[in-house]
Amino acid sequence: FGARIGPGQRADEQLEGAVAVHNLLASQGVAYLADEVGMGKTYVALGALALFRHFQPDFRVLVIAPRENIQKKWLKELRNFVAQNVRFPDLRVKAIDGQPARPLVACGNLLELLREATLNPSRDFFLRRTSFSLPLTGKDAVDPAAAKRLRDGLREHLPWLPDDIFDLRNKQAFKENVAKALCCALPRFDLVIVDEGHNLKHGFGKDASARNRLVGLALGHTDEPVDPRRFPHYGSRAQRVLFLSATPV
Repeated sequence: FGARIGPGQRADEQLEGAVAVHNLLASQGVAYLADEVGMGKTYVALGALALFRHFQPDFRVLVIAPRENIQKKWLKELRNFVAQNVRFPDLRVKAIDGQPARPLVACGNLLELLREATLNPSRDFFLRRTSFSLPLTGKDAVDPAAAKRLRDGLREHLPWLPDDIFDLRNKQAFKENVAKALCCALPRFDLVIVDEGHNLKHGFGKDASARNRLVGLALGHTDEPVDPRRFPHYGSRAQRVLFLSATPV
């Protein structure tokens, strides 16, 4: 961890943090890394990921960044971490050419995540939380043209979806059914990293934001009753979850 910042207390703390996060995730399945801005939360998270992948080369990861610029920063930092902080090409974290051993995929929206995960789930996926704000104009009912584009995109990969889940009369129900359908097709991730996790502080209940609920449903939130005949294979898609935040709640 001192490769870029030099040896010393800060590098030692990042190393200790990476080991602690790894151990919490391994034993509890969830961890919350709460550190001030500039303390290297991203690198600590990447260190924990590198530890997991050392022992399990097929370890699957999904990173949910808050917005596009942070999503791009994660891609850049992962490449930097692998190039500068991983000592040798182990073909698990670091390839012979010094690049990440697994391809990195940046997804601009939920349909891109669905398409890329269906094409090859054995890659590292980077999504942004704003993608869960589905562009469906209208106060209560759904805009037909926008809904049709979303429905047709889902049906490319999920042709068995029943027609009744795309009822346009209830905007929130339509959105939540889209997230449930997405969950049915996603692979199970060994680790989901949520950057700026405080954005989810209002939880998953009925009073939570539509975006929060869609994040939960897309990852198979188990508190939600789901008809297995309409949404086969719906269930948890995150074996472990790591939250990062400089302003924890």
